Amino acid sequence: MNMETDKKPPMKWYSAAEVARQWGVVTATVIGHIRDGSLEAVNVARRGAQRSRWRISERNMLRFENSRRNGAD
Repeated sequence: MNMETDKKPPMKWYSAAEVARQWGVVTATVIGHIRDGSLEAVNVARRGAQRSRWRISERNMLRFENSRRNGAD
């Protein structure tokens, strides 16, 4: 097994604002999907912070897009 050729490319992460720009919606729409559980995201804000700082993986973004195309939501 060759460790150099077996490495997966690093996962890409996007902010809620970046996802919103890509989808052509406002950031609040993306955050709404995060809050209702239909879009999986990670809050990277420091513990005790006043505001959330969401990061969405490319994989979760694609899952959400596919579920919307297939009429799951």
